[in-house]
Amino acid sequence: MVSQNERKTAEDFVQRARDEGDKIIVGGSEPSRMKKGYFYEPTVIETTNQKSSLIQEEIFGPVVPVMEVDNFDTAIEYANDSIYGLASYVFTKDNGRVFKAMHRIKFGECYVNQVGPEQLQGAHTGFRQTGIGAEGSKYGLECYTQLKTCYLDWSDNPSLPYLFPYRGK
Repeated sequence: MVSQNERKTAEDFVQRARDEGDKIIVGGSEPSRMKKGYFYEPTVIETTNQKSSLIQEEIFGPVVPVMEVDNFDTAIEYANDSIYGLASYVFTKDNGRVFKAMHRIKFGECYVNQVGPEQLQGAHTGFRQTGIGAEGSKYGLECYTQLKTCYLDWSDNPSLPYLFPYRGK
């Protein structure tokens, strides 16, 4: 990790999970064989609490929560129950579920049966408190522009209006 503070943040998340009764499936500590640097084991934690800090906060470390749910609708509801919304991941062979998830999940990016990477021609964007707009594509520039439509007639005899898209402030 980039600093001792960042490693401490991951350690604190894992300790809170332990205190809340969550199950550490793998990892959950500083690796003993790494003497220099700020390393933390990749950690998977099983939780049953949708409102836990593991589910509701961004960890920015090698710590991932997993939670079993009863059905597809609950999974979508839980996914959207967050103040963040950068990337979502759906793994299924059911095409109907793919399109339902793409329509109902409120995240800026939706990966289906893959984990990335994002593509250059795609808009890298988040919903809610993740990000401030689209990045990395032509859509990222639109937040700096305002669309204005002008109709011009240069003749003495009016004809069809000419559409002139103006992008500027």
